[in-house]
Amino acid sequence: LFRSLDRVREISNAAQNSPGDACLRVRQILNEVTEMPTLDIYSVEGSAVKSAHFADMKNDKVVFNTDSSIGTYSLANKRLTFMKKLKQQRGASSVEFISANPALGTLAVCLVIVESTPNGGQKLQNVFIIWPNGRLQEEEP
Repeated sequence: LFRSLDRVREISNAAQNSPGDACLRVRQILNEVTEMPTLDIYSVEGSAVKSAHFADMKNDKVVFNTDSSIGTYSLANKRLTFMKKLKQQRGASSVEFISANPALGTLAVCLVIVESTPNGGQKLQNVFIIWPNGRLQEEEP
């Protein structure tokens, strides 16, 4: 954590020499990272969280992904609200990236599938799964 904060300070110092409002934005981010209170801490057992994004305009719903799953967490309720393992029936798969549009609630996931070929090689396939309204439990992608 301290190395990350040191890196943010380095970027802040470099941004001071930048034209426009880049310096102001970096200072704002630095202030939020160092001065704003932590809202909550949650640990996903047995998996490393690769990324997390706010998924609504109220800043309540956080969508996150591990190598094999996506989940949602409610800051207001301070609990995990949903967790879904994403895997394909053929080949090994991993969740590479998620993206959220908080204004619309849309969630998108990039799933990478690795299949073995008959000649001993591997075939990679990117699959994008989109939930238009972000309701993972209620709507089909």
